Amino acid sequence: MSRLQILAQTLFPSTTRKGLLAAIFLGTVLLSVGYLLGKLWLEVPVVFLLGVLWAVCVLREIHRVASLLFLIMLGAAAVGYMAYLSHALMLIAACTIILAWDLHQFEARLLDLDEPATLEMEKHHLQRLLIVLPASFLAILVDSLLRIRIQFIVLVLMTVLVILILNQIMLMVRGGGKRAKPKI
Repeated sequence: MSRLQILAQTLFPSTTRKGLLAAIFLGTVLLSVGYLLGKLWLEVPVVFLLGVLWAVCVLREIHRVASLLFLIMLGAAAVGYMAYLSHALMLIAACTIILAWDLHQFEARLLDLDEPATLEMEKHHLQRLLIVLPASFLAILVDSLLRIRIQFIVLVLMTVLVILILNQIMLMVRGGGKRAKPKI
C-alpha cells in the first residue's frame, strides 16, 4: 500500500467521512461565492477560512469547536440570505452546511458500534439523506423560480419538520412503525 493510499484511508475511512468533508467544502465554497457575488470582499476570506478551520476540526476530532463553527457557518448563510445575497446560493449553502452537521453527528454515533452494525447503519442513513436532499434542493429551486421571500428561521423550522415527517415515514415503511435494530 502506497503512502498516498494510507493517507487517504486515514483521512477518509468511510463514506460518511467523505460526504462530511465534501459537504463542508461545498457549503464553504457556496457561501464564499455568494458573498463574492454580493461584493462583500472582506467577508469572503473570513468565510472561507472558517470553513477550512471547520474541516480541520472535524479531521482532528475537536467536536465542540466543530459544532461552534457549524453554527457560525449557518449564521453566515442566514446573514447572507437576509442581506439579499444570491438567494439560491445561500439556501443551498445552508442545506449543505446542515448536511455536514448531520453527517458529523452521525459519524460520532458510529464510533460506539461494532463494524457490521456500523456499515449497515451508515447505509441506511445515507439512503435517508438521498431522499431528503433532492426534496430540499427541489424546494429551493421552486422557491428561486417563484421568488418567495420566507424568513430564514421559518425556512429552518419547515426543513426540520419535513425531515421529522420523512424520518417517521421511513420508520413505518421499514418496520411497521417500530424502530428496526441493525443486524450485528
